[in-house]
Amino acid sequence: MVAVSRATPDARETFLLEFWACGNSVRVAALDPRTNTEVIIVGPASCDPAGLERVALAKLRRALSRAARTAG
Repeated sequence: MVAVSRATPDARETFLLEFWACGNSVRVAALDPRTNTEVIIVGPASCDPAGLERVALAKLRRALSRAARTAG
């Protein structure tokens, strides 16, 4: 397992990422520490980690946007 904390260049968003290698697959969990919202994706181990990170963060942003719409 590899855990990574990332902030966007403008520091408005901070995310936690976990990468778990499971045979030929990699499980990536992305977490927003402010809302405790977590999403998980699974991709091939041969995929570029930056690509997996990009997909996981896009899914997390989509989940946060969906939650904001239903709460408001």
